[in-house]
Amino acid sequence: MEEKKISEELNNITIIFDSKNSFVLASNNPDLDGLVSKIVSIKDECDFSKLTVTTKNKEFDIEGFEGILKKSISTFLNDIKINKENLQKAIDSIQDKNDMKGESENEK
Repeated sequence: MEEKKISEELNNITIIFDSKNSFVLASNNPDLDGLVSKIVSIKDECDFSKLTVTTKNKEFDIEGFEGILKKSISTFLNDIKINKENLQKAIDSIQDKNDMKGESENEK
């Protein structure tokens, strides 16, 4: 039983976003959906460039994983921002067309 607990601890990777937010991934079965949900839920309150990664597994490439994670989060959040901006432009365009249509109907 103790051996299983030690094995699980070696497989755990803790991502520390800030003093209030962290997420634990199991390297042998990572909950990526949970990680993405966590990132989205704290995106406005964290500086993801300052995240750190810890693990008890001495063979795990912490620096490499940290770098990939920071770059991936940055790209992901930038894509969300771009999609949100494009959505807002589309909404504004539709509203402008509706406003113009309403004005032309009032002129009749």
